[in-house]
Amino acid sequence: EEHLMVERGLSPVVLVGWEGLWGILYFCVLAPVLSLTPDSNVAAAALWHEDFAETFDQLAHSGDLVALTLASALALLLYNLVGNMVTKQLSAVMRSILE
Repeated sequence: EEHLMVERGLSPVVLVGWEGLWGILYFCVLAPVLSLTPDSNVAAAALWHEDFAETFDQLAHSGDLVALTLASALALLLYNLVGNMVTKQLSAVMRSILE
């Protein structure tokens, strides 16, 4: 990140946008794979199986859950944006110290 912002002149906002785009792309690829994995009663099944249909159904029927999800996304956006600004203005080492 430091190299992209300092050497290449990329702004922290654009970098966070690109990171978000890559996250969405990974989600689009992994969501079907994780949905197709077998569900079981084994405790470790939570590591590889996700029922996205149930997730979206719960979101559709709970305004509070949607609000919490959006608040979480906003908090993550601000965290990454401020972290990248610290990295650009100071250094990646300083960001690691602050985190």
